[in-house]
Amino acid sequence: MNQRMNNFCVLPFTGIYGHWHGLKREYRPCCEWQGGFEQGYSTAKDLWNSIEYQKVRESFNNRQMPKECSICVDDEKAGIESKRQYHNAEFSKETDYYYNNKKVIVDNPIYWDLRPSNYCNLECVMCNPENSSAISSRVETYTKKFKVTTGLNQPCGLKEEDSYYEFMKSNIANVKEILLAGGEPLLMPQVTNILEWLTENNYSKNIRLRILTNGTVFRSKWLEMLKSFRELSMQISLDGVEEIVEYARYPNKWSVLERNVIKYAELNAEDNCMVELNPCLHIMNFVGLHKLYAFAKKHDIQVGPSLVYKGQREKDYLHIGRIKPDIIEEEIQKCKLVLEGWDKCGNNMNFINSIRNTKFSMGKHNREFLAFVDYLDSFRPIKFLEQYPYFNYMVEGD
Repeated sequence: MNQRMNNFCVLPFTGIYGHWHGLKREYRPCCEWQGGFEQGYSTAKDLWNSIEYQKVRESFNNRQMPKECSICVDDEKAGIESKRQYHNAEFSKETDYYYNNKKVIVDNPIYWDLRPSNYCNLECVMCNPENSSAISSRVETYTKKFKVTTGLNQPCGLKEEDSYYEFMKSNIANVKEILLAGGEPLLMPQVTNILEWLTENNYSKNIRLRILTNGTVFRSKWLEMLKSFRELSMQISLDGVEEIVEYARYPNKWSVLERNVIKYAELNAEDNCMVELNPCLHIMNFVGLHKLYAFAKKHDIQVGPSLVYKGQREKDYLHIGRIKPDIIEEEIQKCKLVLEGWDKCGNNMNFINSIRNTKFSMGKHNREFLAFVDYLDSFRPIKFLEQYPYFNYMVEGD
């Protein structure tokens, strides 16, 4: 990406994200946006060229990164391709146009981030009730038994509405890319309906489809439908292997997950399909990353990692900076041994080397972390310190 694009992002000009909050859909420029956004509009259509969206576009027209874009800034510092960089490259034609033509009123979205609900079968440690029905149910039960004031979001329940999808359908001939995420999208009947509508009406041939999935569901009958899209990018959130992923993304079963990932990887043989692993790295899965790389290398699957900067309620207790430097260095060396000589390692070697720049700090929210550990220990079959004995300093002190 040309350096002149450093303070520009095409997403507010091309895409929209509908985030669920309780029983209400809230709109933001993208899923990485940190902070609030004006919610005085009942539909995405009303919001799209609103004063609020115009202000965001104006900021980028002035080459000023909004403070809410901190995740992309941090990713780029860590050597990770940010969402901003990805979409600037993916929509290069539109990026050049809007960069050179400073507009605040734009055509309807060509990129849609579709998240029908929070329905999910996993309770991932870095997730929250708004994005996982399993966590929402667990937190509701837990907070009735224990007095919890820190570390956990309040439970929520979601319902679906149609205006978001009707806005997309009304402009479907111009839509270039659709992202399906959740929750777990492959468990949602709404996703089945969307995919069937796109394929049966022959729209899929013009659309790049991206699916963010936890890999726990494999539906062979969908394969032909998925292959009908102009491009398919399936990003599997595989955070580790064996007991690592079983703890970090409870209640995963590695035997099932391994089988599904290998089946999905067969799509890489298709010219228009790409399946890759997208681990979300934090304190509970960084140690053992080399095993994930070894699995990916064995099955010839690309890996695109990201970092978890904050946990529930915007707390920093999952940041890998809380891992002592000697533990990090040992894992780095193991990762480098696996990555060396692998032609599909991509930018992973640079990413691993950049981890050395992470400064050790217990962060601001260790009290919330202790409450979170108590929460996990209340229902997980393996206690935190049984899984992570080398993190005793986080829980017990040196």
